[in-house]
Amino acid sequence: MSEQKIVKIFVLIRKIGQIDTLNERFQAEISIEATWSSKEDINCEYDPSLHWNPKLYIENLLSNIEEKVKYYVKQSMDETLVIEKRYVKGIFWERLEIQNFPLDIQQLSVSVVSKFDNSSVKLMINPEKPSYLHSNAKFVFVDQQKWKLFDLVESKEDGLTFDELSLDMDDIIFPSSSKLMVSCYCARRAGYYFSNTFFLIFLISISALSIFAIDPKLPQNRLQTTCTFLLTSVSFKWVINKSLPPVSYLTSLDKYAICCIFFICINCAWHAVIGSFWEKNRATELDGWALIGFVGLFFLIHLGLLVWFLVAYFKVTWLKRKEKKFMKYLKENQKKMNNI
Repeated sequence: MSEQKIVKIFVLIRKIGQIDTLNERFQAEISIEATWSSKEDINCEYDPSLHWNPKLYIENLLSNIEEKVKYYVKQSMDETLVIEKRYVKGIFWERLEIQNFPLDIQQLSVSVVSKFDNSSVKLMINPEKPSYLHSNAKFVFVDQQKWKLFDLVESKEDGLTFDELSLDMDDIIFPSSSKLMVSCYCARRAGYYFSNTFFLIFLISISALSIFAIDPKLPQNRLQTTCTFLLTSVSFKWVINKSLPPVSYLTSLDKYAICCIFFICINCAWHAVIGSFWEKNRATELDGWALIGFVGLFFLIHLGLLVWFLVAYFKVTWLKRKEKKFMKYLKENQKKMNNI
């Protein structure tokens, strides 16, 4: 059985380009540095066709716009180190999770994989050079009006989070090929969607309560106006869906829009019932109580929405705390390397 080769990976995310939510992809420029020990007689000139190479590739790279690969040989102590520096500019695929849209947080990942199986090559995080986001990446981020890019960068080995405190080796099933995934994070700037979707849906829904001003014994007038509100809400929801990928689950915006449509449907059913039963005095009295009930239901719907906002925003603040810890760790590691 051949000896397992250890390849240490360092990834520098130079630039994040446009994030395409509809097609689940993003543009990026990255630099990958792979380091491994070699027992071959290289004589300071490395040739991947003659010497051993881990045969690395990027698993989620859809379109390769530009790629450059260079090799260096470094003598360290009693061993020879081979360093592969790869610059890649391209379009990467990423499964974008939008359950919390528009307060969603996206993980933008680059998966580095070896063509050898896991028994031959093991890709590991370089402990001396943790992967990070370039200092200028946030300033040249083209989608910064839509997204907030975080400095936090996390690395995973073989699809598992690299966390020595919670890592349980007994539960690990390694895949056939060794893989290392490096991820950065961004949060959607939700202001546009609050003012142009949530607020408009809110106005349409609350306007439906104004129909109670019409005589309850004129159901034809009430139903005509309510159906107009209902069709407006449904049409508006279809317009919103065109800007999102066709996913099998409901986003938070979908749930809110459907709740408001259901609210208008209940209004419509009530106007049909109140116009068909009871005399005018009794109907007017019941209609007043119904108005109070519908106002209370409308309040509960938006109370639930407010709670969801707070929970979703807590995830953003949690990510900010992780970002601060990571930047502190990055500075400490840099000082430590400077002192060596």
